[in-house]
Amino acid sequence: MRMEFIATLALASAVQAAVNDNAAEFRVFCDVLGMDARVDTISITLEGAKATEVLEELGYLNLTTAPDDCLKGKNGELVNKQGGDKKTERQEWEGHVKKLTEKDKTTGKAKYTRITSTMRKTGVAAAIAQAYSKAIIIKQEFNDLAAQVTDVKAKATQQIKSALYGDGKTSFDKGDLKSTPANDCQHENHNRNTGKCVAWYFLCLCTASDTDGATRCAHGASGGQLANPSSLETSKTAFDTIKNSCPERPPDKVLAADEIFGTISSFESLLGKQTSSQVSAPNHYIFVKPHTSGACDASSNQGMCVNYKTQLSKGGSGLRWLNNIAAAAETLRSAEKAAQEAKATEAKVTAIQTAVWALYDESVSEPAEVQENRQLVHKQAGPREKRNRRNLRKEKTSG
Repeated sequence: MRMEFIATLALASAVQAAVNDNAAEFRVFCDVLGMDARVDTISITLEGAKATEVLEELGYLNLTTAPDDCLKGKNGELVNKQGGDKKTERQEWEGHVKKLTEKDKTTGKAKYTRITSTMRKTGVAAAIAQAYSKAIIIKQEFNDLAAQVTDVKAKATQQIKSALYGDGKTSFDKGDLKSTPANDCQHENHNRNTGKCVAWYFLCLCTASDTDGATRCAHGASGGQLANPSSLETSKTAFDTIKNSCPERPPDKVLAADEIFGTISSFESLLGKQTSSQVSAPNHYIFVKPHTSGACDASSNQGMCVNYKTQLSKGGSGLRWLNNIAAAAETLRSAEKAAQEAKATEAKVTAIQTAVWALYDESVSEPAEVQENRQLVHKQAGPREKRNRRNLRKEKTSG
């Protein structure tokens, strides 16, 4: 009697284990599938208007020291040559220069004032021009980084959907699913389906070929019997049943690179984990528990698994769905990094703007009589005084 009780208890334990023995693996695939509903939360953006505005402002500050020839004809660049008509370019330049004298609607005063001090103008002009040239280079760096952020959401979305449903697909498609699970879920005869997309592997994990599978996947919810996966109607019905039993993450939780990389690590940590009792198969390539024969054929309520031997062996191509989801993570990671670097670059341009405004304000606020006195002293100075000043400047420079 005691032995019978122990046997009954052991049998009950075995059955209970089978009911939910793929919970961890099921959760990982659900996490991947759940990304489909969250692609709209991808939010890596970069506002470039401020950097553009700063550079434009620096351009006008640079014009405050420009000679009349530059303001009128851009130093001769807009003169018609060899029959060429630059009327349009001249009109555009005139419109650009006109803004230099426009008055602010709020204050009624012009934002920019031309620097007229002869003594100050040359040095200030050189300093502003140098700063402006540097800002142009930095702004181009900003533009290059911004380009890495542009359309990142669309690119990552396409990569995620390809991982879920197959390259170029956006929803479940039976594609070239074979007529038996054995031909879709394991590597025999180098089947090409193994490794293609997550949606098909839900069928491998949660459906059986001959009778209703053991109640695996989400505490008893399964896709039931699926004798012929190549039938669109039956395979999609099974997939929808399985998908609807997946636990869901908050739909407004932002999908980011770190989460995707974490899910990939979870998947890789589960490969071969349930194959300790199998000795006749390449166990370390199998995802979830194989049949007692070592097969992933979903027969006799066993073998509801995926065998990735061909794809993960030396020289294999890897798992296409995993490659796609990893590419999405890399896309997001690169964009996140580019956005951070772009903001730092924008700060550099803004710092140049602040410095140039300080120099400009100092130059235009100098009283006219001081400017005139300095110019007069310079003109009245004799050859000796001028020579002494030059020598003094040289000494300061060399020192």
